Amino acid sequence: MADQSPVRVLGIDPSSRNVAFVVLEGPGSLVDWGSRTTQRADSARAQAVIEALIERFQPQVVAIEDYRSRGARRCPRVRKLLDDVESSVPATVTVRRVAFGQVALLTGDPSVNKYERAHKLAERYPELRPRLPRFRKPWMSEDERVNLFDALAFALACFLSEPEKVENPLFPV
Repeated sequence: MADQSPVRVLGIDPSSRNVAFVVLEGPGSLVDWGSRTTQRADSARAQAVIEALIERFQPQVVAIEDYRSRGARRCPRVRKLLDDVESSVPATVTVRRVAFGQVALLTGDPSVNKYERAHKLAERYPELRPRLPRFRKPWMSEDERVNLFDALAFALACFLSEPEKVENPLFPV
């Protein structure tokens, strides 16, 4: 008899000062989420935080940003951390690099910005509404809470890219 347990995906989005994470068991089940302070992205603490998340949640897939894809903008320290994550995960865990083009599939509209995508994701996962970022004006820095929704988008993109899925099950028309 085949194991019918859902795939556990750990979505990670590191920034220069913290690591945001989301754990999904299938696209409909949000298990845990949050962020951990790391001081610097290329520090040993950042790597230790990510390793502790992998140890705690035992995911089958770790979803991270594909910083090499078109439209991705990551500083060299975060790029190094993402490469370190990929090389340090256990052999039983698959690392999935997610391009921003795949993230755009979540809403069906590639022109949606991070703020709008966060609000659409919060509609799907109401438990994340308190973590929604404030509207960003052009002179403001990006809200750190956006990283949580980016991590969620990376994790969800793993479920959308399955070949048998033709329609978007997350945001039906």
